[in-house]
This record gives sequence, structure tokens and C-alpha cells, in this order.
Amino acid sequence: FKEVNGNKATLDVTHVLQTFVKDAAGQVAMIADIGAPDLYLKKYFGTWETDQKSYMIPPTFRAKHGLYHGFGHYSDTSDLAENIIFKLLKQLVNEYVGMIVIHGFHLPRLEEVCIFNTYPQAENHSELEILTSDYIVFHHSLGVIFMEVSHESKIRDSSILLAERQLENTQYIIEKFSSFNSSNRVSVPQRRVVVMPYMKKSHFNHNDVPSLKNDTLLLFADDAENYISFEKWWGGIASIVKMIPRQVEAYKKALSYTLMIRHLGPLTKPDCLVYLRQGLSDVQDTENIFSSFSRWIIDIMDKIENGFDFGGESVHSSIRELNGLLGEANSFGGNVMALLNKILEKKLYLIGSNPSGLDRTMATYIGSKVFFSFTDFLRFINSMRQNVLFQGKPLEETEESVIQSCPFLKLESLRDLNDLGQHLSKFTFLGGNEPTLLDKRLFESLTCNLRFKHSRLPIIMTSQQLEIFEGPKNQLIIGSPGSGKTELLKFKALQLEAHIKSCEKEQSQKILYIVSTGSLSGKPLLSYQIEDFFEMSTLVEVMTIIIEEENEEALTYTKLELKDKMNSGEYSHVFIDEYWIGSKPLEHEIIVELVNEMPGYVWISSVFDYHPHLINTNERVQNCTKLLLDTLEKVGGKVSYITQVLRTTNSIINLMRKYNHLYSKRKYPYGTQTVLDHSFEGLPITWIKKDTFDEMYTACVTTVHTALTKLISINYQQIENLILNPADILIVDFSVRSKESLRVLIPLEQGLQNKGIPFWTFEEDNRKQFMNCTNGGKVTLCNSYTRKVSTYLDGVEWPMVVVILPHGVLLNEMEKREGAEKLRNYDPYISLFRSMAKLIVISDKWENNEDFLQDIKNKLNS
Repeated sequence: FKEVNGNKATLDVTHVLQTFVKDAAGQVAMIADIGAPDLYLKKYFGTWETDQKSYMIPPTFRAKHGLYHGFGHYSDTSDLAENIIFKLLKQLVNEYVGMIVIHGFHLPRLEEVCIFNTYPQAENHSELEILTSDYIVFHHSLGVIFMEVSHESKIRDSSILLAERQLENTQYIIEKFSSFNSSNRVSVPQRRVVVMPYMKKSHFNHNDVPSLKNDTLLLFADDAENYISFEKWWGGIASIVKMIPRQVEAYKKALSYTLMIRHLGPLTKPDCLVYLRQGLSDVQDTENIFSSFSRWIIDIMDKIENGFDFGGESVHSSIRELNGLLGEANSFGGNVMALLNKILEKKLYLIGSNPSGLDRTMATYIGSKVFFSFTDFLRFINSMRQNVLFQGKPLEETEESVIQSCPFLKLESLRDLNDLGQHLSKFTFLGGNEPTLLDKRLFESLTCNLRFKHSRLPIIMTSQQLEIFEGPKNQLIIGSPGSGKTELLKFKALQLEAHIKSCEKEQSQKILYIVSTGSLSGKPLLSYQIEDFFEMSTLVEVMTIIIEEENEEALTYTKLELKDKMNSGEYSHVFIDEYWIGSKPLEHEIIVELVNEMPGYVWISSVFDYHPHLINTNERVQNCTKLLLDTLEKVGGKVSYITQVLRTTNSIINLMRKYNHLYSKRKYPYGTQTVLDHSFEGLPITWIKKDTFDEMYTACVTTVHTALTKLISINYQQIENLILNPADILIVDFSVRSKESLRVLIPLEQGLQNKGIPFWTFEEDNRKQFMNCTNGGKVTLCNSYTRKVSTYLDGVEWPMVVVILPHGVLLNEMEKREGAEKLRNYDPYISLFRSMAKLIVISDKWENNEDFLQDIKNKLNS
């Protein structure tokens, strides 16, 4: 931490806490909101207070400076010194309860997180130093202990000065976390420690280190010689006075924010519309929370638009008063809206009873920083949902004069969004009271931004994900749908790209991101999402390969294609997403060659488990997997499992867990043996039983139409059910495999058309349709005739999934229609667990989970 012009700079902490991030469930909000102790600690660390479980974060040591050479040797002596303390602290964590030890904590860099903040940009932020602390120990009874490691074996005051500076930096950040948005500052008990594992206590002289502060403790080589000596030293500092209740609340806040930031994936600059996504998606209704502020800013923006004369007050005077107001915002946690709302509760304008230059300057500033047209946008969206989407009437082109009067429709900035909101506050639609095609295009754009699953925001990881993210460069990552495998691969690729760009010697290196598919007939939808995600990346190349066990020719071609890329020398890292573990040795030879020959990272994700205990008993599995597992072990890699599935709700996780268990004895089981719950129960699974195919289709159409036409509550706090757009919904129809589906009176597609529900199928141009529907608004309809059609869905998720699955199709007891395949075990697994929030199963038999699972069990036993 560094003082600037004699004043401690506080904007770094404030900016970070007001950064927008995406949690594991895909929700976007500020760190200050998601990181609140009653939300974050409960969700990610469960009963941390009651069970007093201790954590080491991350669980494995990660060198910060050099490279690991094996057998505990590091190329940098400071890493070796830190590793000595890491082992001692980890043993302490295993022996004692009630502490969380964090290794390698730092605040994200300001230039990456200050793009769209409600708080003013720090003019001097480039002078602030971003330092990484060595260890922060949160002890639930004693407080916080800061530890900085020095690798010197001789007394150097410069080394002590550096350690003290980092201790001050970390201590200051933790204090800011503990007092954020609090009127009463309460100090949490703290201790500072300089660790010198190479310095004997007898060789140390306090007089030689004037930079050492009086209250800083020391840990010498004598104390770090072994765990017994370290435990004895630890007992000496455990005499800190225990925390009082007020301190406990501040401690929780500091702990929660620190853990959350430590669990953030790499940060990338968000695009302009991220703020809109947050504003329309979170419980951040400006007009409800800050009613006086909302009334004032709409009034002032309207006056600016109509050319109101705000008087001749000098611009410099207004800016001076503006800066004074922004400085006052510190007492409101940096929230300018909260401050202005307080001021405007008792008067119409900032100065006196008439608008002034200060009102104009402040409103102009706010208009570029804060999205405040929440209700106007929702009214427009509701009008479109109610009057246009499903009425089927043709829309006319928009008059050129209307387009020219709406320059803000390019939606390139928050100013454009607020100007659009101002326009919509006066008119129902862009051109008046009747909608046009331009309104439809605007609606599609806005509702796309309601769904932020493609936004390049930093993600919050669980401790398990963090261990994998910071794990070895060669990993096979196995997990159930929704466990975050793809997110880990994507953000590691982004992190490596940033590293390559920062190193002049590595500028020629590239990263290969491979999406594997089991089908020759087309790319999986995941490929298009990955291509879209990396569209702005200059060093990440996305490639789709064919991994189809029945097609030897395709496998050979894939192997040769990858061999050419490896031999080119252009690529240093490879990521393979949704790898299909199959039965042919050639499939595994492809991965083995990559692991052996690629100099950098090789990460492979899979929804299938290798089930290692079967390797010695099943010859077919042994032939295919032993070489790969042996190669991973040889190069220091490993198989990593993700058991915390956070992108679906508990209601769906419960079904997934039981489903996985039923198939646990197959050659390649699904997901992992253990699937853990999290704190969000979510909406229950809906089971709809209908006697005939016609009734099942009608139930599907009615369910989808209801989800799409329900109006959005203007007060988001009153929303009880999902409010969806067409692109949020996937329908998977397995009934089409039965001849019975040919005898229905109204086919499913016709039923959707009759209700005016827009949809697309895989008979169309997949990439164009999928990306257009993602960014526009169409239901995805998967007529699942064959396994190949099912594979298109793998790796992609929708907020709501409707599955039509007659029991005769599941049990293969129905007569197949021409060209259809019998249902394989993996087909329903792919479809059921594409859902992020709501799953609906329509059948002619099942009314609950137990009925469905019993039929699967009967099928397997037969």
C-alpha cells in the first residue's frame, strides 16, 4: 500500500467492492452485494460458524514467482520459503478448528474493474501499488493474523521494510472491508507477523532493522524447524483477547469480502451493456430504493433535452461543488445515489428551489455512470410481450424521421441507455402508440441483455474450483452438468492470453480451445457459444473436432489435424471441452500426444468418469484409459473432480445425484459419485402426467406460452416465478422416436405456431439460427430422433427446459418410427440437466422423481 500526496488512497477498495461479477449460478451483481456475510459465507462455506471447520485456501501451494521442479524444489527462493510456512499452516489447519488461512491475496487491478462504477474514477490510481500478501489467517475467536515471508538469511532492513509495507497494505484493506457501509467503525483484533524461515533467532539484532515496528511479531527458523516448534510459537500468539460481539460482525464482513475476492476468476473488461444487464436483472430498482433521486434526475434530464436555461453559473464553479458532493459520498459507502437521495428528500433541487448549473452538471455526470431508467424499460418490455409477441399481426417498417430522432438506439453507452429510457417515459413505443419492426428489434436487444450468461465478467469460484483453477498444467476435469468445467477452461484461457500479451518473448504463442463432438453431421451448440465468447480474443483459436467412436476415419483425420497444429510450433496451450471418453484406443492416443508434446497447459473436461477402480477388472476400459492416466501421472498432472454443482438448483441436483447413482456401475459413469447441495433450493421440478401424445403436446405448448406471456412485475422484489424470453427455453421431444407421434391431431410444432411462439429446430442453419435466437428470441426445439441430435445440446444450458418423454420411449417398449433410434442411457441425461433453474417433465406415467427413477432402475435390472 502506498500513500499518495500524503493521503491514504481509499478508492481502490471502494472500486473493487462495487465491481460487477458473476456468481456460480450465473447471477450478476456487485461484490458488495453478493459478498455480504449472510449471503456469501452461508452459500459457499455453509455452517462455518457452527461446525468451526478450518480451511486452507487454496488447498495446494502455488508458486508466485518461479516454477516447480518436483520433489519440493522451486526455482525461486521466496517460493521455497513460502512453501515451508504453507506446510506448517496446513498442518495447523488439519489439527485445529475455527480458522481460514488464505495464501496469496491481492486486490484486482483498478484498470480492470473501474470501467462502469457509480463511484468517481481515481485520478491517481495508476500510482497505487498492487501487492500480493503471503498469508492472512482469519481465526474465528481471536481475529486476523497477517503473515509476510522473507527469504533472507542475513539481516537486511530493506527486506523488513518491504514486509512491513505489505503488512500495512493488507491490514488497511481488511479494515476497509470490515467497515464498508458501516457508520460505526469497529476494529477487529489483529496481529502482524514477519516470517524469516532462514534466520536463526540468535543471529537477529533489532538495532539492525529500524523499519521493524514495535507491535510486529517475528517467526524465526527456530520456530519453523518442524511442526512441534511451530505449534509452540502459535500457542504464544494465541493470547490475543477474544472478540466482542460488535467485533464479530466486522470480522464476518472482512472475512466474507476477502474470501469472495480471493475466489474470483481472472478479470476482463466488461462491455458497455453489462451495466444494463445488472440494472434490469437485479433488485436494484432505482425508482423504488432512491425515489427522491429518481424524481430529480428524470426532471433534470428532461429539462436538458428541452433546452432549459440553467443560468449563467460558471462550469468551474459547478465542477468544484460536484467534487465536494462526490467527496461527501464517502460517508455513504461511495454511493452517489444514496447521498443525493438524502439531500433531495427535503428539497426539489441541489441548491435552492430552482434548477442550477450544479443540477445540470451532476445529472450529466450521473447519466454516464448510472443506469436509472429501470421502470421505463420494463413498461416497454411488458407492452411488447402483451401486445406484439404472440398476436401474430404484421409490423410495419419504422418511419425514417423516427430513426433520425433516436440517435441513442446504437446503445453504445450508458448515456444512450438513459436517453432511450427518457424517450420511453413519454411514448409507449419508439414512434408513438403503435409498435413497428424497430420496436421488435429493440425488444430483442434489450431482452438479450436481460440474460447475461455470455457476459465476460469475473466469476466467483468455490474452494474446489479454485484448487483446480490453480492446479497443475495437465488435468482431466470431471464433473456433472452445471459444475463449472467450461467456465474454468474459458477463464484459464483468458488468463493465459493476458499473460502472453504481457510477455514480449511469448507474443507469438497461441492458445487452442477445442470443442469435441460425437457427430459428423454438425457442430455442437457449445462451439458457437465458445466462438462468441472468444470473438474479441486475438490469441485464442476455437476448433471443433470429431470424436465419434464408430468412425475410425474421422478419428484418424482428427489426430492428423491436431498433429499438424502441434508440429507448427504456434500453440503453447490446449483446452479440450466436453471430451467424449469412448472405447477406441485412438481417441485416447489423441489426448496422450497433446499431454506429452504440448509445452504449456493441457486441460480436458468431461462429464464422464474414468472410474479408475474398474481399470484392473475390465479389459476394454483398461486398454483405453491406462495409457492416458499413466501419462498424466508421468507429467505431474492429475484427474480432478468437481462435486459442487452450482449452476442448477437443489431440486435438480437431487434428481441428478440419484440419477448418477443408478448409473454408477456402467463402464464410464456420469459426473461424479458425490454431488453436493448448496444453499439455493430453487423452484421444484414439475412433473406433468397426461394420457395421450396429443395431451402431452398441448401441456407443453401451454406451459411455454404461460412462461413467456406472464408480465414482469415493476417491483422486482415481488417476483415469485421465472420471467422468461423465448431464447431462455429448450424443449426436448423424445416422443418423436415413437410411431405414435405420427398419429397426433396437432403436432407440437403446429401447436407452437398456433400460439405465436417463435422457435427454431436443428433442420436449419445451426450457427446462424442458434446465435440469432440467443441474441434475438426463439425457443430451441430439439426433436430428438437420434443420439446425434442429443449431442448438439451437450455443454449448453437454458434457464428452463421442458422434456417430453413417454415412458414407453424410455423403456424402449414402443414401436420406433422410421429413421429413429432407440433411447440410449445418455440421451435423457443430456437433456434433463441442461436446465439452470426450472425443469418440467411431461410424460404419460410419472408424477414425481421416485416414479421416474424406479422405471430407470427396472430398465437397468432387466
